[in-house]
Amino acid sequence: IKPGLELSLQKLITERDTALEFGTGHITDLLATPLLAALMIEASVKLIDKHIPEGYVSAGKLLNLTHDNPTVTGMTVTVDAIVESVDSNRVTLNIHAYDEIGPVGTAKHVRIIVKRETFLEKVDKRCRSMENLDR
Repeated sequence: IKPGLELSLQKLITERDTALEFGTGHITDLLATPLLAALMIEASVKLIDKHIPEGYVSAGKLLNLTHDNPTVTGMTVTVDAIVESVDSNRVTLNIHAYDEIGPVGTAKHVRIIVKRETFLEKVDKRCRSMENLDR
């Protein structure tokens, strides 16, 4: 993974993608911010994960998103994810989203590359700690 590596994805916005459907707004035909975030993360994962060794995964660490302009149903959102830097196992991406009219939002996203098995062990350990709370 090197700085400058990039990937784009597109999504036609439907009623299922609206703020009303996500419970984050009251207008029926506007792109929900949680979906914009999900598209940005999806682009990042698709970009990074195909370049990491088998047995490793990337895990989200930070997403700092600004949703600047509305997108209505029937429009297509394009998300461009670009690797800004790589520091050991930490990958920082700049993400830009736009539709047919212009910019929709931007984000800074950090993903950490970890051994899948080690990560799942931490998940399991955390879940087991819940068993002690039930007693």
